[in-house]
Amino acid sequence: MLFLLSLVAAFAQPYFPNQNNTTTDKLQVIYLDNSASMSVKKGVRTLLDIAKEAALKQVNTAAPDSRIVILTNDKPSTYEPITKEKAIATLQKVELSALSKNDHQILQALQERLETAAMPQAQLYYYSDFQKHGFAATPDKKLLQNITFYGIPFQSESVSNVYIDTAVLAQPLLQSGVNNQLVVTSRYSGAAPKDAPILQLQINGQVKTAVALQFDEHQESIDTLQFQVAASGWQQIELSVNSTTPFDDTFRIAARSNSHLSVLVLHEQQPNPFIQAALRSYGGFQTTYHSVHDTEPWDANNLILLDGITTIPNSLAQRISKALSQGQSVALFPGRTNEYSSFSEQLNVIAPIRITGIDTTTQVATTLQPNSDLAKDIFERIPDNVQLPQANWHYTVNAGLTSNQQTVINFRNGDPLFAQFTPTRGRLYLLTTSADLQGGNFQTSYFFVPFLYQMTVQSKTGNVLATTVGSAQPTFISIPHTGERNMIHAYSSNAEAPIIPPQRVRGAGVEVFVGKVIQQPGYCSLVAASNDTTLIALNENRDESLLMYWSETELRKQWNAENIYWAGANQETITQSSSSFPLWKICVVMAVLLLIVETYLLTSNLRGSRIATTE
Repeated sequence: MLFLLSLVAAFAQPYFPNQNNTTTDKLQVIYLDNSASMSVKKGVRTLLDIAKEAALKQVNTAAPDSRIVILTNDKPSTYEPITKEKAIATLQKVELSALSKNDHQILQALQERLETAAMPQAQLYYYSDFQKHGFAATPDKKLLQNITFYGIPFQSESVSNVYIDTAVLAQPLLQSGVNNQLVVTSRYSGAAPKDAPILQLQINGQVKTAVALQFDEHQESIDTLQFQVAASGWQQIELSVNSTTPFDDTFRIAARSNSHLSVLVLHEQQPNPFIQAALRSYGGFQTTYHSVHDTEPWDANNLILLDGITTIPNSLAQRISKALSQGQSVALFPGRTNEYSSFSEQLNVIAPIRITGIDTTTQVATTLQPNSDLAKDIFERIPDNVQLPQANWHYTVNAGLTSNQQTVINFRNGDPLFAQFTPTRGRLYLLTTSADLQGGNFQTSYFFVPFLYQMTVQSKTGNVLATTVGSAQPTFISIPHTGERNMIHAYSSNAEAPIIPPQRVRGAGVEVFVGKVIQQPGYCSLVAASNDTTLIALNENRDESLLMYWSETELRKQWNAENIYWAGANQETITQSSSSFPLWKICVVMAVLLLIVETYLLTSNLRGSRIATTE
């Protein structure tokens, strides 16, 4: 009877849940890092292959009724828990992705999932190489509430990676038929390369030049490549370097040749020599100088710059308001006048901005806003001790809320030296002093020429476009009359059908979030119903190129709490603690033992009866 009972129980496959890890009230989550850095090889296999095998082993040993959530970098983090069989199938399909997520994003998504799920707690199994850029040095205790964290690191002992960090055209515009210069900064991470890597430049698939990289003590190589383009229009510029880790060996740029930036300079008396010199320093500017009283049309210009203005007649104020309503950019560099109250009233017609006085104290600006639209794209890194401009005098300005003021450079007391306003669709830039030697040294500072360039290009589609896969930064496209029936479509060789990326109207165009929908590096065409086409390049996330990992010792020391566990080389400790103990195996053993006992008793009874009969 005991044998039959054990046999029936074995086929029923019961199990005892682990007392330390009950699966019925905890959400089981597996995060498998499939970012580009996981393509690094350990032996003959990639880190992703090794991590995937370990994750599959964990799922295979889980209880039959387990419900598991699988998270990766390129999949939504709102998946419902799936069965053990579906989890295995999902893991087997995981491939490398150009997208990446950090621990903060994963934990935050998991906390949101816990709020909507019926389970109050979660177990997170974190399979990753634990790069320093994507994994915090210390845990966020708030994000780890109700979460048991299991870290399983997979790293290569020694690796060297050469990658292209930045590539910038020496001039803001690409010219056909003349020599163009491309300044390329290359770096390496990990061990130094044994041989000098070769950097190669291709234009529209045709090799133009190549150079051997020579790295300095800062692990950096800066090279200037010269090239020519034969035709006008959009060009596909591609830089490649031979590296042992090829996931980030290509850097792409989309540049439009023979496209001028038009600047209209209006002045009261005579042209400003500093503005003339600044606009000549970039060969792509097409500059026109007129008196402020001229009535030439403004529509074709990227930037309208009013210099030395001390009065704004009503007709001029109306033209400025119209230009701003159409999305154009207007820069106002005023002259000094004691009749600033009249000037203020005229300025208030354009936007709710008033001049309240003149500060004649010589002051040095103290703050530059690095996240402003003028500064964030032209400086790789702003030094802490950067020398800011000085003003010998400046107008004190009071702006209303509807002017949407953004201070770019300001003084210690908070007064702006240079500010941006967006009262309507266009942008109004205001320098609160004059752009001459009497006003100060802004026109001779490091910021003057880059700011002029940024003010000019931000009103139209840029001539050099590149972004990063997964980036949340938009690309501005000056395509008018877009709406629900005239959306911008993205065409990519990696997508079978056109995609409609997220987009929003700004000024005289549209901001398009290409990086949110295109998940593979390459080139993408943005097309509107008017058949206006813009080419944009998408590159890999350069953070993945920094192959610097937290060691297992550092992880155990820094991420140390009661709800944090590390597997290290022995992953079995985690796998066994997270799985339930199968009772059916004991039932099988008991059935076999009872069968042996039953057989023994039967044979012994049979032998005893034979002896009795013989006697």
